[in-house]
Amino acid sequence: MGHVLVTGATGGIGVALVGALVEAGHRVTAVGRDVGRLNVRGIEVDLAEPGTLAAAMAAEAGELGEVQALVHCAGISPVAAAADAGPETWRRTLAVNVASAAELVRLTLPALRRSRGHVVFVNAAPGMSGVARWSAFRRQQGGTAGVSRFAARGGGGAGGARHHGLSGPDGDGPAGRSEEHLRPPA
Repeated sequence: MGHVLVTGATGGIGVALVGALVEAGHRVTAVGRDVGRLNVRGIEVDLAEPGTLAAAMAAEAGELGEVQALVHCAGISPVAAAADAGPETWRRTLAVNVASAAELVRLTLPALRRSRGHVVFVNAAPGMSGVARWSAFRRQQGGTAGVSRFAARGGGGAGGARHHGLSGPDGDGPAGRSEEHLRPPA
């Protein structure tokens, strides 16, 4: 079976996903904080600091050369009205939910191209349709969708891997209803 990188592996969706993947026979590497508590290989890194990902991933370069899927289900959703969400709330939300996702796609694309693998973005329905006081979370969903679309449309040579965007049952944005493939630019 394949090798799958999972962010957000220690959260509710991530824990369930890791268990299902292991049960199905996949080799799983968890990426994020507190991954040592899982019974899978882990790369300990704070996704709020996307600039640290390249070094953390480089330490696992041999292992990651065979990645067949990246599942980004890490995310934070601070509850604050736009008037109350200061710069640090926005920075941290965008760093974890968007910038780290983009950096992980960049770092894993060579392996994903070789394996014709998958990039999966897991989004929450409130981020797709909007919920009062979730201003930073709602805005970041547009960024995640943008990263997805950029990668799906070639992303500077992203061909060979496939992209999937998933959201909850109430998702009404692009990730809620589409699957796109990463192809070389025309």
